[in-house]
Amino acid sequence: MHESPQPIHVPVLADAVLEYLRPAAGKTIVDGTLGGGGHTRLFAERVVPNGLVVAVDRDAAAIQAAERNLAGLPIKIAQASYRELPEILASIGIDHVDGVLLDLGLSSDQLADTSRGFSYDADGPLDLRFDSTCGEPAWRWLQRVSEQQLADIIYQYGEERLSRRIARRIVQRRRHDPVRTAKELATLVRQCVPRSRNHRIDPATRTFQALRIAVNRELDELSSALGRLPDILLPGGRVAVISFHSLEDRLVKQAFRDHTRLESLTRKPIRPSADEISRNPRSRSARLRVAGRVVAASEGRHTPMSPLQRIVSGGQTGVDRGALDAAIAAAIEHGGWCPRGRLAEDGRIPPQYRLREMESSEYPARTRQNVIDSDGTLILYRDRLHGGTDLTARLAKQADKPLCLIDLAKMPDAEPVAEWIMATALHTLNVAGPRESSAPGVGRQACDFLTRVLVALHR
Repeated sequence: MHESPQPIHVPVLADAVLEYLRPAAGKTIVDGTLGGGGHTRLFAERVVPNGLVVAVDRDAAAIQAAERNLAGLPIKIAQASYRELPEILASIGIDHVDGVLLDLGLSSDQLADTSRGFSYDADGPLDLRFDSTCGEPAWRWLQRVSEQQLADIIYQYGEERLSRRIARRIVQRRRHDPVRTAKELATLVRQCVPRSRNHRIDPATRTFQALRIAVNRELDELSSALGRLPDILLPGGRVAVISFHSLEDRLVKQAFRDHTRLESLTRKPIRPSADEISRNPRSRSARLRVAGRVVAASEGRHTPMSPLQRIVSGGQTGVDRGALDAAIAAAIEHGGWCPRGRLAEDGRIPPQYRLREMESSEYPARTRQNVIDSDGTLILYRDRLHGGTDLTARLAKQADKPLCLIDLAKMPDAEPVAEWIMATALHTLNVAGPRESSAPGVGRQACDFLTRVLVALHR
């Protein structure tokens, strides 16, 4: 194994992060995105004596470098996703912490590693994974994804208006010479997208961002983590998130606004000063938001929202997983029946979803059991009902269970659904969506909508 280079990453918005998280002697601080270790070092130098920094990252190379460069400081490091922070802390005997930082940006060290594909002009393989042991590299994913799905992902995750042109060119090329390196992809995109007048942003930026988000499932990771972070914060503790594009910032803003145990401490995101941008151009698009853990009258176990006590779903579609993520975020019991083998084969169904397996050939049986195990069924779809949701609706009617259908494309209001749950006194809710709801963004939309429903129930 080659020796890792000295880190070149410069911590973004360091002064503001220190001001809001207030690391001090004896405190426990979590850096959920270790990266180059800049923020981690600043925390560790301030929590001595008797304090601790827990640092987490999915990138094995980042961890290897940090273990060498941060040796001797009060730091515990784990290779994991920041969405797994409750489990990581529990494994080392920590229940709650004083502060958490998530710096969602790509580190300068990752950009400098030409073997990862993060740099546009790298001749190495177009990988884009933070953890090279999980999932599939971007170059391989590009060889199988449909043109429509690729265009949707580039448009939704990269906010690239010429997404269809780019997707069409990628698919045309793969018929005779598939894209395999970052340099090849960047060249192709630059041929499709005119360079901006100020030349400040490379035309390939938005496409690379979209593919990286898709390959690493970054928005799903963030959405789930934001819902779980209040569980590990001490009353009065704080969580700070640095985002670098509007999709991330929107999720953070909504979570800090809607979660009943968080109070936003930054009315508007904090941006880097002109001086910091001149010293570190990477910081230009950084946005920092901070929230504090609300001090409740009773700090025992969080009471589930009444009357709803459990959410049931199959875990197979974006809607299913969005429902389970919303349940986890609200500390509500959750589970359901899913196809046998999916828990082992499909990394998108993590164990915290608490699903039970049934033979894959018994799709109607699984669907029927989820209906039977619940007091009512909520079907979330986009534009039109089709696929397995027709079966779910029929089974709910046959079982004489309350049924509610919501079209997410119409930007529904959460209040009527909360009122329906209250009126029908549902204790266990089955949430289902069509297979097509696995399209990019639908799961996140379902999670956001159900979170608003749960917040409305809690009022």
